Amino acid sequence: MAKLGSCVIFGCGSYGKQTLKKLRPHYDVVAFCDNNASLYGLVIEDTPVVSLEELLKHEKNGAIVVVSNRTKYRQIAVQLIRLGVNKVYIMNEGFSYFYGDGEMFPFSLLPENVYFKKKSAEKLSVLYVQYYPNIRLSRIAKVIKELNCEVVIAYYAGTHQKGTIDVFENNCYCFSTYDELFSWVNFSEFDIVHVANRRLVTLLLHTNKKIILDVHDVYSFFENLSPEELLIEFIENSLCDGAIYTNKTIQDIVLQKYGMDSSKTHIVENFPLKNCAVSKRYRKLSESDNMLHIVYQGDMAVLDSNERNFTSYWLKLAKAGVHIHIYSSHIGYQEIEQIIKENQFIHYEGNLSSDELASEMTKYNCGWMMFNTEEGISKVHLDYCSTNKLYEYLNSGLPVIIGDSKCHKEFVEKYHCGSTLNFNEDIIAQLNKISLMKIADDFIVKNKFTMEDQANGILNFYKSIIENDVEKDSE
Repeated sequence: MAKLGSCVIFGCGSYGKQTLKKLRPHYDVVAFCDNNASLYGLVIEDTPVVSLEELLKHEKNGAIVVVSNRTKYRQIAVQLIRLGVNKVYIMNEGFSYFYGDGEMFPFSLLPENVYFKKKSAEKLSVLYVQYYPNIRLSRIAKVIKELNCEVVIAYYAGTHQKGTIDVFENNCYCFSTYDELFSWVNFSEFDIVHVANRRLVTLLLHTNKKIILDVHDVYSFFENLSPEELLIEFIENSLCDGAIYTNKTIQDIVLQKYGMDSSKTHIVENFPLKNCAVSKRYRKLSESDNMLHIVYQGDMAVLDSNERNFTSYWLKLAKAGVHIHIYSSHIGYQEIEQIIKENQFIHYEGNLSSDELASEMTKYNCGWMMFNTEEGISKVHLDYCSTNKLYEYLNSGLPVIIGDSKCHKEFVEKYHCGSTLNFNEDIIAQLNKISLMKIADDFIVKNKFTMEDQANGILNFYKSIIENDVEKDSE
């Protein structure tokens, strides 16, 4: 694909790196720039950081200037214009704008996407929409594709989870303005649109397509939402054509809360794929050093509830001589990064796809899924959640360490596959007991905990939403 030109990205932080990832396939990104002069001369992601003077030279030679900053993008745009930059563009979280006359105007920095046309009128075509592609949508799309459907994905930011976009092959469409996506969906040939992002649902409800909301999280269960955010949650749960929830209790609460017609809802648990079954089992690390090794896989970020802040727990484990191994695409706060650097028992092992992780995790003793609920706020979403990592640990033959989430307690009691951990008692003795629990190699397949086991139900739900629309048209 021919490049659209060259560009300089102003902003060397995480937003600048996101912009680099999005623009690099379409532009020659010649440099970063920043107000922090101490960065000049450094190289970030194979791209040099240059001074403001060098930025002006690049623009004079035809490069566009793209600002990426979370809170100061207007001020930076004004600064650059005063320095002599002719045109300033802004890109944050995948959305792009042109800055002119003191205002920001939506402006796509990407090539125009061709409208999607179905290959066969006989096949159901499903569009999956999310801010960035994630593992849940990827798994759903894979099993739906295997039922002879066409699957397509539209997104704004590149995925940070490995292997989540492969199933869509050439049917991947990236956008950088709302109106681009809106028009493209309206004029493309989709039978159903499966959306897993709140703000994109409120947009796509106004298209001519049937919209299904995939509710990963009900934010009002654990965040202090503003009245405007509560309104959005009401709109997305009440006005969409259908909704998918991850758990029966969550579904019941939302039905009561927002009055959704139960016939327009469905449950899809966060199960792994059958082909993620372990292909190779490694020797346990504990067999070599006689120490306990716990694995955690998943992102870590600080929300209002602080539920994924494991610092205090892991420091206690490390003090007791237990190793913690972390596989994550995103470590969301400096405190965790710091203890990884400073503590010999806490290890960051990188970011692997689900397929790679399945075998990799077999070398450990237990899987960590004990959330931080010490602040005492509502934890409905943790008491009744469907947790990816639970099934992935069990798929790798690992018993699990859980906290006080009701659903996890009920699950491990039923299947004898894990236990809680009390830090006021002998930590090593408890972990030894958990690690001795035997998990059958075919645990997830035998118990029908796979996405394939849900595939026909998902497809039938899609068809019911479409057929409901046909019935309305014929009335």
